[in-house]
Amino acid sequence: MTQTTITIQNNRTDEEIYVLLTAENMEEGKQPKHAIQLNKPTKLSKDTVVSFETIKAARLYVSVGPVSPAPKLDDDQYYGWIEFSKTEKAGTLWINLTNVDITGLPLALSGSENGKPFSLGTLLPMKAPKKDPQEHSLIGALEKIFTKERPVKAKVHCKNGYIKVLSPIHAPESYASFAPYIKRLCEANAPVSITSDAPTGTSAVTFKGHFTDPAKNKNNNVMELKDGNGNTIAIDDNNLTTKTLYQCAGGTYLYNGKPEPFNIPIKKGDPEKDLKKILNSVIRNILVGFNEGYFSENGPNDSEYFSGMKPFEHGGNQYAQVIHQYTNSYGFPYSDGNLKTLIQADATKTVTLHVLKDTQTGYYQEYPVQPSTGLYQFGIGGGSMTLGPIKINGFTYEPDDTGAYGGFLPYLPEWTKMEFTGKSEHQNHYIWIKNGDVIEGNCLTGHHIWVNGSKPPKHSNKAPKGYTDLAWGANLKWQSGATPPPPPHP
Repeated sequence: MTQTTITIQNNRTDEEIYVLLTAENMEEGKQPKHAIQLNKPTKLSKDTVVSFETIKAARLYVSVGPVSPAPKLDDDQYYGWIEFSKTEKAGTLWINLTNVDITGLPLALSGSENGKPFSLGTLLPMKAPKKDPQEHSLIGALEKIFTKERPVKAKVHCKNGYIKVLSPIHAPESYASFAPYIKRLCEANAPVSITSDAPTGTSAVTFKGHFTDPAKNKNNNVMELKDGNGNTIAIDDNNLTTKTLYQCAGGTYLYNGKPEPFNIPIKKGDPEKDLKKILNSVIRNILVGFNEGYFSENGPNDSEYFSGMKPFEHGGNQYAQVIHQYTNSYGFPYSDGNLKTLIQADATKTVTLHVLKDTQTGYYQEYPVQPSTGLYQFGIGGGSMTLGPIKINGFTYEPDDTGAYGGFLPYLPEWTKMEFTGKSEHQNHYIWIKNGDVIEGNCLTGHHIWVNGSKPPKHSNKAPKGYTDLAWGANLKWQSGATPPPPPHP
């Protein structure tokens, strides 16, 4: 059985709702009676489903009233959409909510991933209920970050009094300029280290350098980087702008003095495909650093640490921040990297799209997120599940089936609580941790060691040079009646 089905649960039953399915290509397979056709606007009924064997780059639009075959973002039609792909008959269904282009008609998703239920939704309603106009709403949260531009181009009035909001990609003038952020980094001559992806069969490449003040160099560069072989990347102030940063596209840079677009097209069989993939990923990581606010005047501004850092701490894309804070949706083109979950749904089990009313919330789920890279790692041996999910600076580490824990630690320049949330008579269980240092007192039934594969382990609070793995043994528990250690001195 390779057929995949998306059912639609409609909460807007007092309105005429239409759906539109688009895709690059689709292999239908055996279609149920009420399956909608590709590229054909269809009035939604209680039996309407989407069904396919394979589908690529699909969108399912949901609209109040008839939707045109090519919906426009700034028209008066009120709609939203989901995105999904399944490129192999027996493969995974990749599916997500998206607010990359607009915030419009609210949608949610539920289904199964790796045999466990998932749901994606929203913490805030699109519009505050009339009975409680003081309640927060998603539109209200976005209105707070609009510039003083009047009228606000990003705010689009639709039929029947509905409002949708264009993202900064399509209305950058309605949102904060990146210019002050760029200026701070350039005037500080802040260090930068950007590591590429590693194409199959090749190694990743790291470009290091600095932000540079365009007023003080002849090329008006804001960033100059060089890899270990002397290859250079330079971006000037005409190409690293508010518009190109919001769009994550549209700019050019110099690679060894030759202009290249932010997103270099790669054709099948291209002999330079590996180099182009490296360059594209370096630029992507620079754009992520700005949009997610990881760059700071003092650095380290190292893309290897981004996934373990707190997003938006130093600046960034405020629209993406609102979407990240209140929804399980994408807020800018590269937010799939660290900010939101791209679900890999079980393709043989039904996925449900929920069409929500504007005053509804629901289906939001706090997914455990862990850094994918970092300076340090930690591990706790099996049988330690009574510690519960471990939380560090917004990241969550769940025990595996044996009760063991592990993963990269967040980037922690300051002392931070490592919290053990297992149920017990005391819920305030934590020790203190920062980069290469830990203070645990006598709270745990075992003590940590620092590990390096080529050297014996070290019993020390601070990691000796070259020791990067923090380890505890098996069956670790919180000592009954123990008191967490006091905050360490800075």
